[in-house]
Amino acid sequence: MEAIGMALFSIIFSLLSLLVPVLIIGGIVYFVMRRRNGGAVITTYRALLAYFHLITVASVVIMAVGAGYLAFVGFSLIYGGRSPIDDELTLGLALLGTGAVVCALHVVGRRAVEKAADPATRMFQRIYLFLMLAIFSLVGLGALPSAIHDTVRYYVTGDGNNPAAALATAVVTVPMWGYYLWRVLREFRRGVQEDTPTVA
Repeated sequence: MEAIGMALFSIIFSLLSLLVPVLIIGGIVYFVMRRRNGGAVITTYRALLAYFHLITVASVVIMAVGAGYLAFVGFSLIYGGRSPIDDELTLGLALLGTGAVVCALHVVGRRAVEKAADPATRMFQRIYLFLMLAIFSLVGLGALPSAIHDTVRYYVTGDGNNPAAALATAVVTVPMWGYYLWRVLREFRRGVQEDTPTVA
């Protein structure tokens, strides 16, 4: 449990601690530019969108950590030969279930209040997608080579570290990395198509 906790909790939250100041600075710059252009800086609608997206980010991260615990239990059975510990299973299920419920409620709430015509809707959606891509790509980029190294060494030398923690982290974060990369590329293609002038 300590291994998977260190692999997911510390990495993800350290990334969030680095990304939050960047987002704050970017938000300040955006609001200053909007004020210079005479636009409204903060509206109730934008604040509500920011809340929904922020809680969605947190709940997805919680789901990923919970899935990581469950994957760690499974890989521990394969490579460690030990029975699952009740705390690991319970914590994994609790995190995954709680994150899923909170995420679903806030996604439904966001979709209920979203205004497609408001530019803030696309802006917050893009910020959310790029933030999630940054989180899971950085974690996945660190977890994947570690998982390959530990697994190969385990089978080749027979005296390597148990690869359960690294594999669990990679199995959870790499598919999320691919998913959000696909979402960002789809958003990029959508923006290009909208910006391309039509030929009469």
